[in-house]
Amino acid sequence: MIGTTLHEYLFILLSILALRLIAPASILYIIYSACALFDYTSRNLFFVWILAYAIAETLFCFGVYWPQRIHLNKGILHDMPTPLTRVEREALFSKCASIALSFPDPLASYPLGWFLTQGKLKRQNVVEWLLWALYSCEPRDAPLDEWKDELDGYIRRIEERIGYKLEDGYGNTVRSMKLSFDPVRTTYRPLIWYLTVGAIDMLTASRLYFLGFTHYFPNRPFRSIFSALPFRIFTLFSRTSATPFLPYWCRPHTSSNRDPMVFIHGIGIGLHPYIPLIAKLVREDPEVGILLVELLPISNRILLPILGSCTRTFPIPIRQTMLDALYDTMNSLGNDWRRAVLVAHSYGTAIAAHDIRTRLRVQTRTDTDPYHDVDPTDDSNTESRLPIFTSYLLIDPISLLLHLPPVAYNFLYRSPWRNRSNELAIRGHQSLWQKLFNGYNGNEWQLWYFASRDLEVAHTLSRRFFWNEVVLWKEDLGLTPDAHAPTSSSQIPVGIVLSGNDQIVPADTVRSYLTGGGDAQHSLTSGERDCVEDVLVDISEDNDSQSSHASSPPGWTHKRMGAFEHYHFPQARFSNTDNKASQPSFRLEEILYYPGLDHATVFDTSERRQGLLDTLRRYSTRSIDDERLTSD
Repeated sequence: MIGTTLHEYLFILLSILALRLIAPASILYIIYSACALFDYTSRNLFFVWILAYAIAETLFCFGVYWPQRIHLNKGILHDMPTPLTRVEREALFSKCASIALSFPDPLASYPLGWFLTQGKLKRQNVVEWLLWALYSCEPRDAPLDEWKDELDGYIRRIEERIGYKLEDGYGNTVRSMKLSFDPVRTTYRPLIWYLTVGAIDMLTASRLYFLGFTHYFPNRPFRSIFSALPFRIFTLFSRTSATPFLPYWCRPHTSSNRDPMVFIHGIGIGLHPYIPLIAKLVREDPEVGILLVELLPISNRILLPILGSCTRTFPIPIRQTMLDALYDTMNSLGNDWRRAVLVAHSYGTAIAAHDIRTRLRVQTRTDTDPYHDVDPTDDSNTESRLPIFTSYLLIDPISLLLHLPPVAYNFLYRSPWRNRSNELAIRGHQSLWQKLFNGYNGNEWQLWYFASRDLEVAHTLSRRFFWNEVVLWKEDLGLTPDAHAPTSSSQIPVGIVLSGNDQIVPADTVRSYLTGGGDAQHSLTSGERDCVEDVLVDISEDNDSQSSHASSPPGWTHKRMGAFEHYHFPQARFSNTDNKASQPSFRLEEILYYPGLDHATVFDTSERRQGLLDTLRRYSTRSIDDERLTSD
């Protein structure tokens, strides 16, 4: 992610402008060439190549991109979320509203932040939003008479929060954010962009092969090359994957005292930004296995129909299918992969949230919390085939406080044509000069054009992403208001990495929510000099080896440039969710907070990555407690 300096801002604007001009320029050049009957002799070979590319660009635009865009923009939900019962919906709404109340405005005025445009908010506007948020349906498909009493209850509670009674009717000037039903908003990317992505993909594959990884791909000989654009020639040499849904890279695990790692990337250009971290992990301990899951729909690809079939390849599947694919992949790798450390970044943390909620559901099958999803079609054999994740590291997590609007707005609805310091009410009163040169928000332009407006990314988030299936609460991570709650003898540590200036995740709000206004033992180290320092922060709270993670040192040692904040939570704050000492439970062990960093920039330098490496080293080292997790 680029920064917010003037030269970066101008660079990203000029890059976007150049890319957006390629398609119309190609069409105009073809028309000019046809009309002028230009003499393409050998001395004008350069213009021949220009014409060839212009033809290729035009064919790509009208033969690939626009048909795919029309297909993906159809208002069809191929994968529906698991319906919630009335008890679950009411409990979910109550939890969302109560948490929002603890934050200052505008978050406290829940759910007003989910409404984008100004105008008088009326009753049917709120009903329309509630139907999306809690029922996953549109007004035309909803049995409103059956749900009337329940909806009236939500409306009354919202009116109490906003301080006035909603008028009947529908405000035509008011628009809410409804990801599943709003149009899929995309921006055209030229063929040369996808060729660049293909070159980076080949470079990434070469690096991974050099690091000892093997690529696995669904068994579609020769046709696999054409399953996604840009084409992936190296899939001709890939082994057959264990599932038709997930291609992946794997490095074998041979260590006897450390667990392997499973890494799930975020939205962007695939695995390329993570190569320095992966390479460092391999160099530190070549015996530790690493599984790299590839999510092609969020990696700037265009997924093409399988030859001879009308279905698209590798759409990110719904929750249970996604987890089944991940578990089957791990089980196919042998007994060494029955236990692992799960590392996830950004969108990948949504899949990690799927996993955490599944394990909570298995543990509390007989007494499920009302706001946890319950799958009535849950396979009875799920528990027996679940691989064990001995710890979790969630980097730039999107699942925490997902009921609040910032993540959805910042990624899908925010326009970079604005001064980020201005309020919504005055955005429309800026001149073009103010919109361009106030704020230097080059990072927002980069996110808007190269990520959120990507064809497959926008479709995935709009049609295959359901907030109530991936939202995580601090209770899910072992934090409880009861400081004297009993602790579990086996606890699964969870680490969270937050970037202070994250333009997607409301990092300060998440930090405040998790720390609870002083529950955490907080240490801040800051330096005025631009240098690297060794800092020791004492995080030890008790000497009980059974309630601390394996081989955790008595302090947190890290190298930093600038300021780094580390939070450790006292052991007394953790509770066993089912009050069974034999059952492992999740516990949020630490928060790594990087003030001043943007989303995904923690991977940019070796000094920033060092904190991640130290955490993963500790998490992957086995202990008596970890052995108990497997035996349980």
